[in-house]
Amino acid sequence: MDLLSQFLSSLTVSSTSISTWRFYPPCGVRIENFKPGFLLSHVSGDALHIHTQQEAFTLERGDLFVAPLGGDCTIGFADTRVYTPINKLEWQGVGAETYDIADHHTSAMSVSLGKGNLCTALLGIAFSLKYTQTLNVASSLPQFIQLKSASNPLYQVITPAIDVLVSDNKAGYFGMATKLAEFAVISSIRAYILSEPDFPIGVFRGMSNQMLNKALYAIQTHPEKAWSVQQLADHCAMSRSNFAARFSEEIGKTPIEYLNEVRVQLARQLLSESNHSLAYIAERTGFNSDRVFRNVFYKVMHMTPRDYRKQTRQEGHASAV
Repeated sequence: MDLLSQFLSSLTVSSTSISTWRFYPPCGVRIENFKPGFLLSHVSGDALHIHTQQEAFTLERGDLFVAPLGGDCTIGFADTRVYTPINKLEWQGVGAETYDIADHHTSAMSVSLGKGNLCTALLGIAFSLKYTQTLNVASSLPQFIQLKSASNPLYQVITPAIDVLVSDNKAGYFGMATKLAEFAVISSIRAYILSEPDFPIGVFRGMSNQMLNKALYAIQTHPEKAWSVQQLADHCAMSRSNFAARFSEEIGKTPIEYLNEVRVQLARQLLSESNHSLAYIAERTGFNSDRVFRNVFYKVMHMTPRDYRKQTRQEGHASAV
């Protein structure tokens, strides 16, 4: 398995909902304080303009727009001046209850912004995305991803599939919607990674380097090993000095800093999901002592392992109440 496959396999997509959006000029929507991630597929009509705090995107027929972890933006036409907050929209298909992504809807939702003869139609997926192992890789994803139709082979597959679910209100709908959302979201993230010509400094830039990719994969799959810079350099068939310099240049961290971040990520998972002792977790994650483990964990997370475990347990209890 390559590092990209490992990363994609570690993603979990859940709590999904399918929706249709109809925009009539000059109406628009403001997405803010909306926690789920979302994917929008432009189906028909005029182009829509999406503005975030840093960027502007033009969404045309066949384009996909993805916010893996959600994010604030406005969506409208070139002449849109007034945007309806997303929490003020009147959704059809959710009954009288306030929209909640955690609800398991038995059919697709729909919303119309304005009225008229011509409209722009979008298909949407709202979802929760979790990273079970590779948070350090996921943190290199941009907040917003756009896939243009010209370089988007997914459009011909995803849009008809979503279209079928839009009119489906039979038993098993939610199960099908969840599987489709998982395919659409993960495929979109993969398409972005494979199509991006020039990543900023970070792990994706390192992944595009065939030699450094070997070291990244070795660290990611076996973080518990006592890796030295020389061993990682040998893994890449590079000299120690050349490897260390190239790794820092492409990824923005030294090999040992990256190794420690991966180990801390594994430790976070063990702290939140198990009752193992700190000594066991330190050994399991490749730290040679409890003291080193605590020091490195605090440097990365700005809290002790014990406090992190206590915090995640409290958050888990609060969400279950």
